[in-house]
Amino acid sequence: MERIVGGTNADIKDFSHQVVVIVICIVTPSTRLQLSLEVMFMHSCGASVISDTFALTAAHCIYGMPRTPPWFIRLRAGSTSGFLGIGGVMHAIDYVEPHSNFNKTTTDFDIGLIKERALFTPWTLHSVDIPVVDRSACNHNYSAHGAKISERMICAGGTGDGKDSCQGDSGGPLISQDRQLIGVVSWGYGCARAGFPGIYTNVAHPDIRRFIREAAGV
Repeated sequence: MERIVGGTNADIKDFSHQVVVIVICIVTPSTRLQLSLEVMFMHSCGASVISDTFALTAAHCIYGMPRTPPWFIRLRAGSTSGFLGIGGVMHAIDYVEPHSNFNKTTTDFDIGLIKERALFTPWTLHSVDIPVVDRSACNHNYSAHGAKISERMICAGGTGDGKDSCQGDSGGPLISQDRQLIGVVSWGYGCARAGFPGIYTNVAHPDIRRFIREAAGV
């Protein structure tokens, strides 16, 4: 499983939003989780802390889950090896809530909330510095592949310098230079491909902001 491309080690004190969504074992033919079969705790997606008990993630990370997830869906925090599924503290989840307008074909409205029962603690992660890219230019390149970049999406990276988010980073935070959460890792065409920025859910868009405010009170 791939993750941050071209990044460096970072201290969670600089990125206090970050937690990890963990899924283990048990994938049956009837499951709608669309996650890999695992034999022990393994990282699935990232999430961004937005309050003491709410985390923000990509809707595609939790789409198809029951609102109250089964026991094998957990949040892990406080681990320096979160990707490996070891260390830190596991938190039980009260419920998950993807945006009701999430479209798994276009990946629009790719935002969701995870409500859990305890305070989050930090862990060490990878970070990468990437520029935000003009949406119209980004849409021009992606439209050639039949994709559309909506106003609820932010484009970042794609400059050909080998830096990008990648598979395994979904749901993680895009943070501005002044340490504000501005996006959530959503999708992209490959990883670190020149001309094809990573796509992030725009948390400042009124549709997305309204969902967060009404569902989490934040």
